[in-house]
This record gives sequence, structure tokens and C-alpha cells, in this order.
Amino acid sequence: MPPVEFLSVAELLVLHARVGEELRERSVARSANNPTGDLAEYLFFRMFGWQQAPKSEGDMTPPGRMVRGIKLKAAAFNDATNRDSFQRFAI
Repeated sequence: MPPVEFLSVAELLVLHARVGEELRERSVARSANNPTGDLAEYLFFRMFGWQQAPKSEGDMTPPGRMVRGIKLKAAAFNDATNRDSFQRFAI
């Protein structure tokens, strides 16, 4: 595959859609929205061994506890001056 800077806008959009589909297939992303929040949830649940609530509920419960109303927020920060930098997540 050529470097992304050589792809047309149409090719970039197709690639973006395919990446989103693959993230959903791998259960990393749960929606077609920006994957930042879904990725943060995925990493959080894997790290702490929690079970994700169904998409329609939106709350999470740690194993063996009846805790309700925990919300996870995430933001991706990108260093615009350094194209080689990775996105950093704040959870």
C-alpha cells in the first residue's frame, strides 16, 4: 500500500471506512463514531477485567459489585507539529 499522502481523497475515505469496519469486527470499536472513546473503553475493560454493559445501557459494573453510573470519558491529543507522534489518550 502506498503512503497515505499519495492516496486520493476518495481512497482515504474508503480506507477510513474499512479501518472502522475492522475495528468493529475485532470488537475494539462498538459504533461507527470516532473510535477514540470506544478504544479507551476497550483498553479500560481489558486492563481491569470489567465487563462492558450492552451498548444500550451505557453504564459499567466492576466484577462482583453493584456500582452504577460510572462514565468513562476519553480524548485524543495529537501533536500537530510532529506528524510522526502517536496520539496520546487521557482517560
